[in-house]
Amino acid sequence: MKSFKLTLLAAIMCCGLTSQAQTNVPSISGGIQEIGQAIANSTNWTGVAGYGRATKGNKNLAFFDAAYNFNQNVGIVAGYDYLWSKGQVSQANVVKGGVTLSATIHPFAFVGSTFLTNVLATPFASDLLATPSGNNNSGIGNIVTAGVNFDLYSFKNFELVSGLQYENRMGQGYWDGHYGMVHLGISRRF
Repeated sequence: MKSFKLTLLAAIMCCGLTSQAQTNVPSISGGIQEIGQAIANSTNWTGVAGYGRATKGNKNLAFFDAAYNFNQNVGIVAGYDYLWSKGQVSQANVVKGGVTLSATIHPFAFVGSTFLTNVLATPFASDLLATPSGNNNSGIGNIVTAGVNFDLYSFKNFELVSGLQYENRMGQGYWDGHYGMVHLGISRRF
């Protein structure tokens, strides 16, 4: 529970500092108040669930992440990971949170085809604090992930999204390492 509180506090502080840098608010409390107002009027969030596998070893990962964007490029993400293996350790539960950066692009616009020109992709990168695993109480884990979301289907102001991502886990004991992942989710846009 202590690690979860520290992770949540760190995520809020990061977002407050990001907000402060954008609006020149002289205090973190002003940034936290702005975050609270933005979440209360929330129209720009994404929820994804997915599966991943370590590039080495027999380690698997199922996850759920919820992200909230303050603008088109900066947001926060919080999530839950369930890791399992038939190897040395059977399972682990990880709570994570941090900052994410993204940008929507038209990756195939150079092709000239109408269908491919209309494809939207959103590359993203996130740096997340995570609860340590097992008896590793020496510090907080870190997860750095990068990937891309593709818009599959639009309805009203929602998008069905799917994507790929690659992450590096550190401070997670047995679960440290690189993972390749796929995900499916829904977004509500600005």
